[in-house]
Amino acid sequence: MSGRKWEVCLCGDFSAYEVWCKSFPSYRQARRFMKKTLRKNHTFYCATISNDEDSAFETFYWNGRKVIRWEKPWVLSRRQALSLKG
Repeated sequence: MSGRKWEVCLCGDFSAYEVWCKSFPSYRQARRFMKKTLRKNHTFYCATISNDEDSAFETFYWNGRKVIRWEKPWVLSRRQALSLKG
């Protein structure tokens, strides 16, 4: 990953579990891409942003209205994510 530090992984669970990842040179670009994709793409409902160099890892869910940061150690299903209050 030459020069690329932050990785965004998007997760979806429609007919088949789907994961898609993309790398960015800055946290700001990664977060912007993540928010834009979750809002416009109905395939994905969960996203992570990570940086291996800093051991940074964040999880986000789309509840149908806004992107919510998730700091708990367990994973939510799409149905549970849609019921989150933001």
